[in-house]
Amino acid sequence: MEKNWRTILAAAGVLLAVFWALPNFVNVDKISAWPFKQKLNYGLDIQGGLHLVLGADVQGVITESTTRLVTALKEEFSKESIPATDIKIINGTVGELLITVANAADKIKVQKFFSDRYASVLQEGTASDTSINVRYYEAYLTDYKEKVIQQAIETIRNRIDEFGVSEPSISKQGTDRILVQLPGMADAERAKQLINTTAKLDFMIVSNEVDQEKLR
Repeated sequence: MEKNWRTILAAAGVLLAVFWALPNFVNVDKISAWPFKQKLNYGLDIQGGLHLVLGADVQGVITESTTRLVTALKEEFSKESIPATDIKIINGTVGELLITVANAADKIKVQKFFSDRYASVLQEGTASDTSINVRYYEAYLTDYKEKVIQQAIETIRNRIDEFGVSEPSISKQGTDRILVQLPGMADAERAKQLINTTAKLDFMIVSNEVDQEKLR
């Protein structure tokens, strides 16, 4: 009796597997009563495809962010009458700046400005009576880098959607790399060209006749 049950269960398992796999070989879309219609998605090891490891220029993005920060600080200093004589980038990849002032009294005013406006972004380092050294907090840098990678992954995913690839694999690898796997990708060269295209959006002033305050 027990042997018969084992035979029945084994036969049922084989039959279920056949029903499950049949859509991969026969078009069953027109059979409304067919229980399983989803096809199996084969990986790169079975059907081939595209395997790429892309490097994200995270340091370059942070350097650009530091440059924009300097521009913003100069505008804020001018608007708020903050007595800083110069702002110099020391290390753009960590947002390190050197702010020069005329005297110790002006230094206190600049320090208060950073404490009020950038307390969670910039930390103060070594300084002298006429200078202040600031840089991004490590926690801020870590969060910023993660956002850069996630944004890059989302951009790549949107581009891949144009090819209609079934279940592409796009994931972070290490601190500044992105692993892209596209099973069954036929046009590999076009995919590489599209994925590797640099995406960049710049806002530029085309007329100096409009007050910049009105553009904010």
